Amino acid sequence: MKMFADANIFNREVNMLDNITEIIRHNTDLKIDLEIIDLSIDSNDSISTREVVRGIAIRGNKILVVYPKDEIIYGTPGGGVEALETKIEALQREMREEVGALKIEIKEYLGVMSAIRKSVVDPNIVFNPIHHYFLIDILEFGEPKLEQYEQDLNLKHKFVDIDEVIEYNELAIKNRNQAFLDFYTNQTILFKELKKRLFPEDRKWIILSQLLMCFTWLVL
Repeated sequence: MKMFADANIFNREVNMLDNITEIIRHNTDLKIDLEIIDLSIDSNDSISTREVVRGIAIRGNKILVVYPKDEIIYGTPGGGVEALETKIEALQREMREEVGALKIEIKEYLGVMSAIRKSVVDPNIVFNPIHHYFLIDILEFGEPKLEQYEQDLNLKHKFVDIDEVIEYNELAIKNRNQAFLDFYTNQTILFKELKKRLFPEDRKWIILSQLLMCFTWLVL
């Protein structure tokens, strides 16, 4: 099956879930430029596309995530762009609704992750969410204003170490024993990309070195 053009493809890999996942990384200046394709999908099925915005907030080695009450599995906060909204307006609204962000500062447009997967509503429809990711700072927190389905999930938010996020998501997906892609499988792929792009391996050592230097100056 071929869903996308091959132009500017940096690399491909098959990953997770019994080799039904194809990940395409495009060679662009963006930090995130991915396509994730469920290879089990019939290319003749109708496709439903939706533009989505998500905020990436980082504190040290931790990332802001949302998660449901019944499972330890994490995603990034955000949601669909509504009619007549700009992406920035949608981002501000979604961050306010899901995590209570009253004021945000947009630091950078990180890029896009597009997916081709089965719809959870109708398995005969192919769902194509196009996620736009923004690196943000949250300057002021208030109370979230969750939609009804989010209230039913008892959706919570917190900052979690990026390695812990990846570890718990992979464990949860393994325990589900599912044979299809969904929001959380794709978010797990995203978290791994974010770790490579925004969380250098030596980040912890840099922080530790800075703390040691401060301690040395205090002692002297």
